[in-house]
Amino acid sequence: MTKIQAKLFFNNYNPQKAVTRCPNGRAPVRKILDDYAKAAVNLYGIITIKDFVEIFNSQNTMQTNTSEVFTLLLPDIVKKNKSHNGPHYCFYKECIIHYWAMNNFDIGDYWLREQENKPRFSPEKNEFLKYENEYYEDKVQKSHWNKVLNYILKKWPNNKAYELYDDLKINSQFLGKLGFSELLEKYDLSFDILNQMQQFFDLLQNAHNNTRMWVNKGYSPEEMGKMFK
Repeated sequence: MTKIQAKLFFNNYNPQKAVTRCPNGRAPVRKILDDYAKAAVNLYGIITIKDFVEIFNSQNTMQTNTSEVFTLLLPDIVKKNKSHNGPHYCFYKECIIHYWAMNNFDIGDYWLREQENKPRFSPEKNEFLKYENEYYEDKVQKSHWNKVLNYILKKWPNNKAYELYDDLKINSQFLGKLGFSELLEKYDLSFDILNQMQQFFDLLQNAHNNTRMWVNKGYSPEEMGKMFK
């Protein structure tokens, strides 16, 4: 998808002409909905507005519906799209989608296909809202990825280390893929002996298996394996 096509998709699902004033008394709900939307896309990548409403209503006394979510969140999306930073999420095909896909909405279709018929990880409210911070990780995931980072920094102590680490995490969390060999080739990195490569691969595989993935609706492969064992 080209940038022009992506812009057309954005304008189609987030039209300026649909922006309306916030209904009286609903401003506090809009703020909470925004927090939930950020948390949802950070945890799932993409979520249908219907599922989003179900999660919100199950965790709050203030209730909402699909049409109100669109009405309340659209003005801020359109406004931020004109700013330098851009919105954290937007609407796409009756869904709310992470900004990471806004240059190529094809990735959103990929996430929807991969998520199909899978259960959704839905933590209690306090834990769910921690994902409003896009850098938040639970303790298990953080522990495994710290081991990967420490190995990379020790093995390749240069500026490529952090770039490799970021790409590995992006592939794992956003795409559900390891991308091990491809990224080593991309950064022109290698191992002196086979045992070193196996050690690194084991660390990476453990981190991958304990990552909350968008293709799994927030579940890690380890959790999915236990559910379907």
